[in-house]
Amino acid sequence: MRRIIIRLTVALCTFVLGFGAASLWLPAARDTQEAPCPLSPPATDIVAVATSADLQGTVGLPILAYCELVNNPDRYSRRVVRVHATLRGFIHGLLFYEHVCPVQTAVAFPTNEEGVRSALAEAAGSPYFGHEPLDLIVVGRFEKIIPSNESDALWETAPLRFYILRVEKATKAR
Repeated sequence: MRRIIIRLTVALCTFVLGFGAASLWLPAARDTQEAPCPLSPPATDIVAVATSADLQGTVGLPILAYCELVNNPDRYSRRVVRVHATLRGFIHGLLFYEHVCPVQTAVAFPTNEEGVRSALAEAAGSPYFGHEPLDLIVVGRFEKIIPSNESDALWETAPLRFYILRVEKATKAR
């Protein structure tokens, strides 16, 4: 009986310490997400096109900094944009992420689009392109969503999504 009480006490103390640490860490993490965009927004009025637009019409679009995109998601949601971002990946999916602007955006591309897949694999030097960060300029559809949280996949948990339609530049990130 004494062993059970000791184990329960240790478990309760561990839970209380973990809860206390999380309650201190989460507000600090939220404060760092409000980082200003290091680059100013483009001077042109045309920064995105409707999703039904032909991809040839995106050639003249300015290249948005990733921070501009995620700091103004309502402006670009459901639009096709050109963006400069760093692609990273892990077991739960691919994402755009920058240290100066730590909002995660889930990334996907058409499964039948070999041009996108081959450009990413060539830049990474491997068909497993999510393991090393890639510096990209891509054209794609951006969306702000309410995550479904149906699984732990990034596509289900991230509040922002980017669907790559064309890769313009892909190199290993420095």
